[in-house]
Amino acid sequence: MKSLTQINNTDDGGSTMILKSSIHTNFGKLHLKPINLKRLHSLQSRPKTSAPRAHSHHHTHSPEHLKAVQNRLARIAGHVKAVQNMVAEDRDCPEILIQLSAIKSAINGVCEIILQEHINHCVIEAVKADDTEAINELSKAIRQLLSK
Repeated sequence: MKSLTQINNTDDGGSTMILKSSIHTNFGKLHLKPINLKRLHSLQSRPKTSAPRAHSHHHTHSPEHLKAVQNRLARIAGHVKAVQNMVAEDRDCPEILIQLSAIKSAINGVCEIILQEHINHCVIEAVKADDTEAINELSKAIRQLLSK
């Protein structure tokens, strides 16, 4: 994560909001919806219960979103199969590396789509429902996504 732009606003009773934010990653720039930072902080600082619990929001995505992700993954799978054939045919290493780079870029694109959808729908609902576990899961997922 390279940068997070934050603008403070106190016109809603002193709450600090992210009004315009973006995260620059190695696979592009993600634009995020506004989130009340004070509320988010209060959710994170609450004591955790000992029993695991399910998310309080219903985890659904539009059929269009799911189809778009499935189509991209199918194209990536086909691309991987083509690279497997290139290796079996003992093609030049630079050709294979170029194709692997394209696969990596395509995977990063799918990650961006899924992460953006998760932030814009699931995380927003989790914040509204005081679901700290979902917020912690997002942090963990972003760390894993950005690690090399």
